[in-house]
Amino acid sequence: MPNWCMNNLDMTHHDSEVANDLIERLEGLEQDSFGSPIGFLRGIDESWQYREAHDVWWEPIESGISVSFSSAWEPPIELYETLTEKGWSITGSYYEEGLDFAGIYEEGENKKLSDLSDYPDDYFVEDDLAKRLEEEWGILESRNQIWE
Repeated sequence: MPNWCMNNLDMTHHDSEVANDLIERLEGLEQDSFGSPIGFLRGIDESWQYREAHDVWWEPIESGISVSFSSAWEPPIELYETLTEKGWSITGSYYEEGLDFAGIYEEGENKKLSDLSDYPDDYFVEDDLAKRLEEEWGILESRNQIWE
């Protein structure tokens, strides 16, 4: 059974017709009992190799969509690269508490922090990347709960 990596993804496109087409396709997808569109991520890129993604939800944003989902073991960086090649602007943030890493993919670059538990609390206030990850995922609170 995999560890689940939590992901937040904002994807926008300079061509509003492309973004609106994606939203229309999402609205037409069959949904599971929790209201998540089944196969949403695989539908964007059929080569996406991850066998499982769950807890998918999305909402429209200006010229695109915002998506949250869990993926097996790690974030779908290859998917983000494919979307970038297809003209989407991608900002993806991820956190895998069990494997102790987090990161942000944006502008075609994956910025990852591994071994989060080795960093002192001050690092999440002082370092720009760590600060963004802390604000989005509450890493300090999560690791404090583990050690309590």
